[in-house]
Amino acid sequence: MSTNNEKLTNHLRRELDILNLKFMDLVDQRFEVIKDIYKIKAHDSVSMWTPEREFLLFKKYIELTPKADLRFDMMYSLLIEAQASRISDYPEWSKAVHIETVQNDLTEFINPILLFVRSESKWKTLNFKEGYLLKMQKAFDV
Repeated sequence: MSTNNEKLTNHLRRELDILNLKFMDLVDQRFEVIKDIYKIKAHDSVSMWTPEREFLLFKKYIELTPKADLRFDMMYSLLIEAQASRISDYPEWSKAVHIETVQNDLTEFINPILLFVRSESKWKTLNFKEGYLLKMQKAFDV
């Protein structure tokens, strides 16, 4: 690599490091807000998982990321799950807790409401446990 390209690459890597730190700071801030929401919901004895809210959230997310692929959706799904499940009864989609018979397809490990909003046809291929299916279908009526 030429000296100029090496300098440019190093500069860009420093910029990337700064962005990574900012991103992690935002993730931490997001978790603090989630903990505050949990305190309110716990006080009112309300479940942390609100399918109707997620449906609306994911509709907005899809509008903002129309070209994202399932891997990007998985990343977003994992962020939400990792934070919410640390402090509450939030479902661990990445462990396929909602699937009756796991086939090890990526779609089984993404938040199923997000999957529905992104691709209803892929959502329809999943074999859900009954309790989850009913809660999700209620959310889709919003």
